[in-house]
Amino acid sequence: MNSKALTPVVFNWVFVLIAGAVIMMFFFNIINAQTKITEKELEMRILKDMEDLLIGKSVSTDTSSTVQISNKHFVYDCAEPCSDLIGCDSSLSLKSSEASIDFNTQPLFSIRNLQATELISFASSWDIPFHAANFLYLAVPGEKIVFPANCNGLCGEVYSMIPQRYKDSRIVTQIEPTSFNFVRHVFFKIGECTSENKPHEICINQSGLFFFNNGRPDKTVNFPDGFPYFVKDSILGAIFSEDAALFECNMKKAFFKSRLTSKVLVGKTNYFIDYYSNDDWGNVVRGTYCKSDLETEILPNLDAFDTFYSNLIDTDELQNSKFILENTNRKLARKSCATIY
Repeated sequence: MNSKALTPVVFNWVFVLIAGAVIMMFFFNIINAQTKITEKELEMRILKDMEDLLIGKSVSTDTSSTVQISNKHFVYDCAEPCSDLIGCDSSLSLKSSEASIDFNTQPLFSIRNLQATELISFASSWDIPFHAANFLYLAVPGEKIVFPANCNGLCGEVYSMIPQRYKDSRIVTQIEPTSFNFVRHVFFKIGECTSENKPHEICINQSGLFFFNNGRPDKTVNFPDGFPYFVKDSILGAIFSEDAALFECNMKKAFFKSRLTSKVLVGKTNYFIDYYSNDDWGNVVRGTYCKSDLETEILPNLDAFDTFYSNLIDTDELQNSKFILENTNRKLARKSCATIY
């Protein structure tokens, strides 16, 4: 009888334990969900701060800066597909998160994995000759870019474009490093570019840019024989890029912007041609003088920049068009005609 009397008490305690466990699990789930929400909010805040920082740096050309960042593992990627409407599929994200920020049209040259407490950046204006885009270059402490000890000619010109801050921090150096996180060796050659059997190499000669990885060519489908470069800012872009694919993707973004800018300038030129064609303008002789340069020199050479980087075989045509546009724009200014840029 006593044994039977204890049975309801045992059941009551079992019920209390089960109910308590359920209640505890409920609260643990709430706490866990709240923690995940807080972590996602923190990740988004970190990425937003990073986005504001990079956008600010991209518009401040010819200046360099060192900024403190969250010691998180950022991953930068730029890959196909590239679209005529939105640029390339490019983003900066946190490795531990699905959150990311888009850089579909901003040329940003960097290694893929950015993990440090400091970020060193500078931007240059890509003028071809009209302003088409700002190139943003990123580096982190421990990264090494090794230039030749004897750096003259084109090598000296490119080396002088890099802010002193990068050299003082030993990110850009002419001395072989003994330890490093990621290193790139830069070579300038007059003849054929061949590998020096370094882990990551970039060779520049008169015909183009060549990437090597552990002695093997690093190339892409569009450029199996090296990458054409247009003005020295493109060489800097290759030097700060981790590999050939990342460089090509960013150059596609640059040409995406140059195509749009050239189309805007074509519309501006046609407007001026119509303006100077109007006899009511007040000075028919000078109007005809201005119109001639716009029609014969400006328009055809602006059309040369309506091209995709993947279709670029060499830059001779663009270099010639750049030279003509520069001279004609100055001539228009001297004649008191409207300039194009």
